[in-house]
Amino acid sequence: MASYVNCFGFTHWLDTLSDREWDEFWTQEVAHTYVTHGNRPASEIPAVLSLIARMYNVELPDIEGLMTTQFWEDHAYHNDWQTPEQRVA
Repeated sequence: MASYVNCFGFTHWLDTLSDREWDEFWTQEVAHTYVTHGNRPASEIPAVLSLIARMYNVELPDIEGLMTTQFWEDHAYHNDWQTPEQRVA
């Protein structure tokens, strides 16, 4: 997935995921990609998901806390999500 995003960008990738209902796996995969390859902090994931849901006609899963900053900061921490810069340091 990372090589696809690097070659074609986020927009093209998200086009392939549009007009559907995402499950927990795809929601986490998109969030992970934005943090690790888009260099976005985990705290921005709720805003990113909200924007994607509107722009790409995506229905997000009903997971408690999904649209909170704390949910994604905790998730990123416990799963050791790192940006390329953090991996080098």
